[in-house]
Amino acid sequence: MSIQNDHSQASRIAQRIAALRQEREAVQTQLSALEARKHELGNLMLRINGAIAVLEEMEAEGRTAGDEGAQL
Repeated sequence: MSIQNDHSQASRIAQRIAALRQEREAVQTQLSALEARKHELGNLMLRINGAIAVLEEMEAEGRTAGDEGAQL
């Protein structure tokens, strides 16, 4: 293999390493954003579940109060 071929191959390898490092950084950024979004969605799910539980309890109390009023 000639010196020029060695230099050319080393240059291609260095370029590929640089490209892969950039890609790795971009993927890490996307992964961090997805993890943050997952956390936000988890919190939203908890709030929605809490609201449903409160409303179901209010609905059940309303039915109970209605039943008691009908019995009086």
